[in-house]
Amino acid sequence: MGKLNISHHKSWHVYSKDNINKVKADEKKAAEEEQLRQDRILKADQEARIKLLRENAGIMHEEKVERVHLFEEEERLHGFEKAVDEKQLDQKAKEDKHTWFLGETRDGKKDSPWYTERDYGKESKEKAMDPAKKKRKDKLEKSRKEREDPMKLLSKIIQKEKKSVQKKSVEQLRQERLEREEAERKRTHKLLNPNSNRHDSDSRYYNSQFNPDIVKRRSEGYTRR
Repeated sequence: MGKLNISHHKSWHVYSKDNINKVKADEKKAAEEEQLRQDRILKADQEARIKLLRENAGIMHEEKVERVHLFEEEERLHGFEKAVDEKQLDQKAKEDKHTWFLGETRDGKKDSPWYTERDYGKESKEKAMDPAKKKRKDKLEKSRKEREDPMKLLSKIIQKEKKSVQKKSVEQLRQERLEREEAERKRTHKLLNPNSNRHDSDSRYYNSQFNPDIVKRRSEGYTRR
């Protein structure tokens, strides 16, 4: 199949002279319309800025309906900006005059005299103090603050109470251990010497049988006591 060729002189050819001129005309028209749109936006923005400057400067004039070219608007805008700047400078000068009278610096900070500072003498003494003495003083001051710190005092009290409770518990455990050892010793002795318990009971029985007077006197003696 052969290649399709379109002659340049045909009206439907994309790169024909008429079509190229038409495209250029359309592009030129679109550029002019875009320029008009940008001019309208710029004009509206300038009018809005002028109105805002008038409101800020306290100068309200009646709007006049007239054709305004670009350079006239710029000159008018520059004039209003200059008026606003001059008014702001006058206001700033008045404020600075009052603040300087009240003792403030240019940056708005209070410039107090040296004798109104609470720690002026303290700072002067610390600067003149020997570094070694100042170091000892700082150490003592830090130690004093730690001693007087309520949280540290509370912590010491709690630690002391804990130690007291632990000590009491240890003593109780020791006493219980001694009592157990004593009971175990007696039980062991009883198991190892069963005749000693029987001998004591037999001797009491013998005395009551063959020496009733002695037992009676002994009982009376216990009663008198």
